[in-house]
Amino acid sequence: MGKRSACLVALERAGMTPILQLPSGLGFEDLVASIEQLKSKHENACFLLANAPVSFVEALNEFQLEMLQEKLGGSGRLLITTQGTPSKTNRALPVVQASEVPKFALVAAYFELHPADEETVRRIRQVAGAQTGTVSFAVMDTMVAKLQADPEVSDEDLQRVLPGVVTTAALDTWFETERSAREVAALACVATCDGAPRTDLDEQIDILEAKLLGDDATPGFRRTTAAALAAGLVTTTTQPVESRYGGIHDETVYVLEARLEHVQVLEYLWNNEGSGFRKGFLDWLTTLAGRPSELWAGAVKAAGVLLTIDPRYVESTLIGPWAMGDGYWPSVAAAQALGVPTILDLPSDIGLRLADAWIDSGQFDLRFCAIIAYGDLLGAWDVESEAPIRLWLETFAGDHLATVAARRLGMLCAAGDDARLVRLAVLNLLAEVASGRWPGSRREMRQSMWVFGYAVHALTTKDENAADSLRSLLGGQEAEAMGAFVELLARTWSAPYARWATEKTVRDLVRAVEEQRIDRRVLTELIRAAKDAARKFGTLAELGAGLRRALALERRDNPDGVIARRLLDQFFPTS
Repeated sequence: MGKRSACLVALERAGMTPILQLPSGLGFEDLVASIEQLKSKHENACFLLANAPVSFVEALNEFQLEMLQEKLGGSGRLLITTQGTPSKTNRALPVVQASEVPKFALVAAYFELHPADEETVRRIRQVAGAQTGTVSFAVMDTMVAKLQADPEVSDEDLQRVLPGVVTTAALDTWFETERSAREVAALACVATCDGAPRTDLDEQIDILEAKLLGDDATPGFRRTTAAALAAGLVTTTTQPVESRYGGIHDETVYVLEARLEHVQVLEYLWNNEGSGFRKGFLDWLTTLAGRPSELWAGAVKAAGVLLTIDPRYVESTLIGPWAMGDGYWPSVAAAQALGVPTILDLPSDIGLRLADAWIDSGQFDLRFCAIIAYGDLLGAWDVESEAPIRLWLETFAGDHLATVAARRLGMLCAAGDDARLVRLAVLNLLAEVASGRWPGSRREMRQSMWVFGYAVHALTTKDENAADSLRSLLGGQEAEAMGAFVELLARTWSAPYARWATEKTVRDLVRAVEEQRIDRRVLTELIRAAKDAARKFGTLAELGAGLRRALALERRDNPDGVIARRLLDQFFPTS
């Protein structure tokens, strides 16, 4: 977004692909090594180093620039942006395929906390830095200890403690002997729903075992448990579990051993257990996706992972049927699954490509799923996606999906305190349209205020992500987004054709104060800031009239509340 997106658009329009983004914390030597390694795999690659410290750019000398040019070759390009506030955005961007890069920045951060000699740093960088998967500090702890115990240890031995190698080796050993359908079912269930209560998962193991055996009859009582059947891979522990009926209590749960990676366990089973396992496993995931439960999210995550492993088959036999099915929850599960590769940082853009294709299709169900995806995980986590502009265009649809798109576009503003870029994008988009700076009609200006009403509603709901988002927005950490928010308040409250949105935003803000989600002082400051903005626009009288009418309506509709009355007394003492 802003400078970063401008670079990506410039490279894309110049026909330079693939475009690979490098970690911003790289030192010069690591930057050169990253480019050299990635150019060996992607000959025509171009690179973006976003949000690098200004000091890094200032320190580059002529010799270093010549070295970079040599490593890039004749067709390569390296664009560097420095740290700063994101600018107003053009969200109609091409999606740039994510690509794995060496984890040199992670290794550097590790050794800042745990200093070591140069040779140790060099060896760990050599082994861990080039890995495509995530390398945790715990894994690096193990590698460093192994290297310090035996300085002559080979790279191959060090690699054996990496997550993918460890998982594959453990599963190879476990499968050396013939394993029953129940044992495989136990492992698959825990890998899918790790941390689920033991009683719930025991039932699901029975169901999946029957599906793997091709027997649809209800399984009978068994005394064996998953922990015994998947010894060495699955264990039990006690964790606090939040009940949907309120309260938190300790419960025995199944978890994979800490050395195992969930994604790699699913990939191993999918690739090694054959078509019988695949069909039974997908049938089981469909049963979980059909209704909300504690295990629903696990099924969605597994579906998204499988979509990256076998895109054509999983889309045609699982994600597509969920999207086109009759039930609401399977449709939402399909939409959520499209965002799983993004939130897990998996090297696949399949979710983006499917959402892009579905939203342009003529099929209602596929459009619905794409809108939900863009307005949820996919849009909130992938800051280079086209989610805001895609959803904005769908608000003009000729069916009731327009309302779904408007709600989802507003909900992107409440995606969490770390979703600042997409929040800025949405608020800037709405502010541009509401102000008339975006060429359009009065209908579009009204539409922006309609969507803004949904954004305010999403920010003021009883939800942890919404509370974090609102706290971040109002806490002085998002100055530009806050400026757009205040401008939208001023324009919404001033526009005679936005009466519905005015009343909605006032009601939501007042009731958030009543329920102590916002301090009354903060709301008072928002009103003053909106009045200052309206004064600049020359619409102060219109804002006063609209705000007074909305506060009076809220006082009438909510006679037990006191905030609307106090605000009327404060800002309109004669009312």
